[in-house]
Amino acid sequence: MTPSYKEAPHSIQVLLEDYCRQDPYGLKPSTLYSNIVGTLETNSVPITAVLFEVSESLVWMIKDHAAKNPKKTLTPVKTFPII
Repeated sequence: MTPSYKEAPHSIQVLLEDYCRQDPYGLKPSTLYSNIVGTLETNSVPITAVLFEVSESLVWMIKDHAAKNPKKTLTPVKTFPII
């Protein structure tokens, strides 16, 4: 799991909002953020930047933030059989 858009630094949020303001399809910044993070799991920074038509520097910022702030997942609870 990765950190959410709301957990991203303000500088990243501002850049995402600027890109989304120019987007003709009305993409939300939170959606763009999660799509970029998800795509980085299988693609390089330059490819991700081209796919989403954003700067490589923004993708690097998001990648660095996600790597430094992994979201903690819940630990599964052990269950015991009922006798």
